[in-house]
Amino acid sequence: MSGSRTIVARAAAVGLVGGVIGATTNLVLAVLVGHALGAAGAGPFFQVMAVVAIASNVLELGADTGLVRQVSAALALGRGDHVCGLVRIAAVPVGIAVTAAVAAGALAAPRLEDLAGGGRGWVVTVAAASGLTALLGVLLGAVRAMSSAVAVTLVQNVALPLARLGLVALCVATGSWRPVAVAWLAPLPAALLVAALLLVRAERRHRGPRPTAAPTPAERREFWAFSAPRGVGAAAEICLEWADVLIVGALCSPAAAGVYAVVTRAARSAELVQQASRLAVGPVISAALAQGRLAAVRRLHHDVALGTALLSWPFFVIAAYFAPALLGLFGPDFTAGATALRILCLGLALSYAAGGVQSILLMGGRSRAQLGNKVACLVVNVGLNLALDPRFGIVGAATAWAVVLVLDTAMAWLQILVGMRLRLALRPAYVAGTGVAVATTGLCLVADTWAGPVVAMFAAAVAVLVLGAAATTAALRTSVPPYRRRRPSSRSEARRIGDVGKAL
Repeated sequence: MSGSRTIVARAAAVGLVGGVIGATTNLVLAVLVGHALGAAGAGPFFQVMAVVAIASNVLELGADTGLVRQVSAALALGRGDHVCGLVRIAAVPVGIAVTAAVAAGALAAPRLEDLAGGGRGWVVTVAAASGLTALLGVLLGAVRAMSSAVAVTLVQNVALPLARLGLVALCVATGSWRPVAVAWLAPLPAALLVAALLLVRAERRHRGPRPTAAPTPAERREFWAFSAPRGVGAAAEICLEWADVLIVGALCSPAAAGVYAVVTRAARSAELVQQASRLAVGPVISAALAQGRLAAVRRLHHDVALGTALLSWPFFVIAAYFAPALLGLFGPDFTAGATALRILCLGLALSYAAGGVQSILLMGGRSRAQLGNKVACLVVNVGLNLALDPRFGIVGAATAWAVVLVLDTAMAWLQILVGMRLRLALRPAYVAGTGVAVATTGLCLVADTWAGPVVAMFAAAVAVLVLGAAATTAALRTSVPPYRRRRPSSRSEARRIGDVGKAL
C-alpha cells in the first residue's frame, strides 16, 4: 500500500520536471521570436498560434477528455479489453472532422488568404496543422488514461517544444514571421506518429491475453453524451485563453497583440505545476469516482491544491515583482506589459490554488455544467475586452482575463459542492499560498538589494524551485492509490459500481 501511495507523487514529479523543460523551452522560444521579429513581427506569429490552438481544440470534439475518463474507469473495473474500442469510438469522428476542416480550408482559401497574410497555401497549412494537433491531443489523452504520464510528458512537454525551438532558431534569421511559423508547425507529424506507437504499446499491455471487445451502441452513446458537451466547453476554454490576443490585435494593433501574447506566456510559465498535477491525477479521480471513493477524492484534492499553491504562488510573486526585468528578456518593446503581467499573476494564483476543481467536475461526468461555465465566462471575457481594451489596452485585456479566471473557478467549486455533494476545502491551500508568497516577497527584496534585477530574478526562481519541489513532493506523497485494477466479482457489482460513477 505504501508503494502505491507514491505513484501519484512520482507521476506529478515527472510531469513537473517535464513541465519545467517545456515551459523553459517555450519562454526561450518567445524570447527568440521577440528579439528577432520585434513586437510587430511577433504579433502575427502568436496570432497563428492562437488560431491553431482554438481550431485544434474545436476539432478534438472533447474526445481527449472523454478518453481520460472512460478508459481509466474501464481499467479500474477490470475491462482492459474495452480500451481499443473506446479509442475507435473517439478517433473516427475526430478524423472525419479533421478531414472536413482541411477540405473546408482548401475551399475557403481564396477568401481567407488576405486575412491570413500568407497566401492560399498558408491557409491550408494552418488548417492541416490544426488537425494534426487535434489528433495528437486525442491519442495522448488515451495514453495518459493508461497511467503513461511519463510518455505523455516526454512527447508533449519535452520532445515537441525542443524540436520547435530548434527549428525556429534556424529560421529567425530570415526576419519574417511566416518561415518561423512554419518551423513551429513542422514537428507535428513526427509527434503524432510517436503518440500512435505509444498508444499501441499501452493498449496491448493493458488488454492482456483477452481479445478486443467490440464497442457497443450504449458505449458510444455514453462516450459522446459526455464528450460532445466537453468539446464545446474546451473550445470555449481555449477561446478564453487566446481570443483576447486576437481582440487586442483588432482593437489596438498587431504590436500590442504581440506584447500581450508575450505577457500571457510569461504569466502562465507557472502553469507547469497545474499541468503536472492534472496529468497525474485525472485518471485517478475518474477511477475513484467510478468506485464511489469520495473520501479519496477529497484527500487527493487537498494534497494537489496544497502542492500547487506551495510551488506556483512563489513563481507568480517573482514574475510580478520583477515584471519589467522579465519582460525585458523578450526585447525592449515588451516592458510596457509589466502592469498587465502583475494583474494576470494575481488572477492565475487565485485560480490555481483551487486544486484542479475543473478536473474533478469533468471526471465526475459534469461536462454539461462545465460547458455552461465556459460559455458564460467567454461571454463575460469578450464583453469586458470590448469595454476595456479600447481605453486601457492590454491592461484592460489582462483585467478581463483575471476576472474570468476567478469566476470560472468559483462556479466549478459551487457545482461540485451542490451537484456532486462533495465539499472541497480551499482554505488550507490559500493559507499556505499566502505564507509562501510573503516569504518569497522577502526573498525578492533581499535578492534585489544585493544583485541586479535579472540576476536576482533567476536566483530567487532557482531557490523557490528547489524548496518548492521538495514541499510539493512531500504534500503529494500522502495521496491515494491511483486505482484498484480488479475485475468485479459479479455482474451485479459491476453494474452497481458503474451506476455510482454515472450518478456522480
